[in-house]
Amino acid sequence: MKAWKTMLTGGAACAALALGGCAHQQETKVEQTPPPAPAAQPAKPAPEPEAAAPSQASQDLESLIRGTVIHFDYNEDLLTPESRDRLTKLSEVIRGHKDSHIKISGNCDERGTEEYNIALGQRRADVARKYLVSLGVNSRQIDTVSYGKEKPADPGHDENAWAANRRDDFQP
Repeated sequence: MKAWKTMLTGGAACAALALGGCAHQQETKVEQTPPPAPAAQPAKPAPEPEAAAPSQASQDLESLIRGTVIHFDYNEDLLTPESRDRLTKLSEVIRGHKDSHIKISGNCDERGTEEYNIALGQRRADVARKYLVSLGVNSRQIDTVSYGKEKPADPGHDENAWAANRRDDFQP
């Protein structure tokens, strides 16, 4: 029986050498397959687009509109030649920007009743609107409002302040 044990032990050793390889045998290279590609990760949502900065032309248009101010004589709603020139220049620009919109604010000096000044301020805004429309500006591009004496440009109480406050302001 001992012979059998020796054979079995010897046979096991040979099998181990055969499987493990002998030191003097050539190594065989085993090609390794690349690891599987990682699972696709969910795409990150695209960043929100930033609000577009106003174009230079848009900024220039706004500056021109805000920079337009016309003045009136005491207790008048008639356009002066200088006011007509300013409105003509403004109309040329607005006609080229069909999507633009303006608001004309009629203002008065502090003299007179509140009701009178609201009415006079509205007449002043309306006369400027009517002139712009006569120059080809679409009437739907123009809104008017009267502030009467509520929004003075100059808080003073003299002729210079009153002259500054008898005006139409323009906003985009």
